[in-house]
Amino acid sequence: MRLNLRGKKTIVFIVAVSMALTAIGVLFFRTDNSQEIAKGRAYLKSLSSQDVTRIENQVKAQDAQTNKAAINQKMVQLERDPSKVWPLFKDYVILGDSRAVDFNLFLDEKYCLAEKNKTINHIKTKMDQVVSLNPRNIIIAYGLNDISIPRWKNINTYTADFTQILAALHKKLPHATIYVNSILPVHKYPEANYHRIPDYNVAIAKMCRSHGYVYINNSAMAAAHSGLYAQDRMHLQSSFYKYWGLNIMKAIYAQENNV
Repeated sequence: MRLNLRGKKTIVFIVAVSMALTAIGVLFFRTDNSQEIAKGRAYLKSLSSQDVTRIENQVKAQDAQTNKAAINQKMVQLERDPSKVWPLFKDYVILGDSRAVDFNLFLDEKYCLAEKNKTINHIKTKMDQVVSLNPRNIIIAYGLNDISIPRWKNINTYTADFTQILAALHKKLPHATIYVNSILPVHKYPEANYHRIPDYNVAIAKMCRSHGYVYINNSAMAAAHSGLYAQDRMHLQSSFYKYWGLNIMKAIYAQENNV
């Protein structure tokens, strides 16, 4: 009787141990299997992420190429008829001297703040007005009067002062892009310093590169349309402005579309 009882206890014990070992084995298997599944899912996710990124990059590249082609086509059309450039001017302010004044013949006077007989110091007097307009693009066009100022016959002094003025403007409107036009040539030299305009332009271009402003080179455009200067060979006929406007718009489009 005692032997049978002990035998039964032994059998029960063996069964219990077997069940425990089985449970442990299943637990380990599940844990190990879930880890493998997790690894597999992570791998598939990485492949999926790579595919999505690759596709997104391809789409972006195609969009950029399409956008560039569209811009080039638009510029070609404007080259044929530059008078159509004016509706493209949006969210801008023009600051300048007498040669920039007549932009208001084609654009809203509210945004054309150029005045006769002004230099870059004019920017300081218009700062609050520019801030109130809050433009995305600020177009600067001075130089005719500047280079006859005794202090600014030293080109380094001129660009140093110019830099300070533009820095103050940029501080007030940090999200705006500042476009600085090269000084248009003068075809007669009643003031001896006009022949140095190309030297000033080299310095202005360097200033723009150093401080993140966009330099607009008008030299080729002005030479191509020199017949549209006024009789004094210094100021401009109204028919000149569509070509100048187009040159400015090319710079804006290139800047905004990275082309």
